[in-house]
Amino acid sequence: EENGDLNQDYFQPKSTDDESLKWNEEDDKRLRAGIQKFGIGMWDGIKTEFLPIWDEIAIRIRTYHMMGTQDLSKYENWKGDEKAIEAEREKNIEAAKKEGAFAFGVQVKKEFGNLEVKEKENESKKTNQKGKAKDKKSK
Repeated sequence: EENGDLNQDYFQPKSTDDESLKWNEEDDKRLRAGIQKFGIGMWDGIKTEFLPIWDEIAIRIRTYHMMGTQDLSKYENWKGDEKAIEAEREKNIEAAKKEGAFAFGVQVKKEFGNLEVKEKENESKKTNQKGKAKDKKSK
């Protein structure tokens, strides 16, 4: 801003109404076809033949949502049809919930630890911080 203040709008998440920049069911069908033909991890082939408007990073991210896990290393070159993909997704989500490693709709990497425990720890820290702040104000 001219007065020296920061423009807070600059720091807000950018949103788009451009439908061409959003995944749709047709894109998902193409991605599944690409996984069936080339296998997971073969992003260039999938992009070139099935999803030329998407970059390889977007394709990988969409794949981990489709598979229900961030860790696609165990699926390197894995090929499967729609039913196989859905079966793996369900298996990964069920395992993630048992492990406490389910976040954002997928199984997250274990190095982040048990998310349920971490959430309880965070809540406990917030409660303690609020209590300390009240103690300081009352003194």
